[in-house]
Formats: sequence, structure tokens, C-alpha cells
Amino acid sequence: MSAFQIASWRAAVIGRWTACILGTPMFLLFLAFFFGEGPPDLSRLTSTERLQFLGMAALFLGLVIAWKLEVGSQESEVQRRRSLHRARQGNC
Repeated sequence: MSAFQIASWRAAVIGRWTACILGTPMFLLFLAFFFGEGPPDLSRLTSTERLQFLGMAALFLGLVIAWKLEVGSQESEVQRRRSLHRARQGNC
């Protein structure tokens, strides 16, 4: 393995562990607020608040989808970085 591959592998491992360590307390904090205040009554919200609620729901749905599809996105990211590295070296 080249030095670039070793460094990128280490960065990926550090990034995954950092995400796991920081993501868990953030998720638990969100759950504490959600269960402490209860789910919002959607019929009493204004249209702006409904749009914000819909945006937050889309955000969390996107996070779940990205978590489930992590392997495929990593492979495409590795391929993208390899092609970028080759293009910089002129070895297309």
C-alpha cells in the first residue's frame, strides 16, 4: 500500500469513530427533547412551523438512508478520489 492509501484509510477510520462518538450523544440529546416536550401537535402549527418540521424530518430520514447506504457511498468516494489523484498526476 502506498502512503496515500494508508493515510486515507487512517483518516476514514478516525472519521468514522469521531462520527460514532459525537453522533451518539447528539442523538440522545434530540431524543431527550423529543420525549421531554412530546411530539408537536401538527394541527396547531403555522405553515412556517410545519415546513420547518418537514425539513427536520427530511434531514433525519436522509441521515438514516446515508447510514444504511454507507458502504456504497464509500466505494464511490474511493473511486472518485483515485480518479482525481490519477488526473492530477496525468495518468488518465
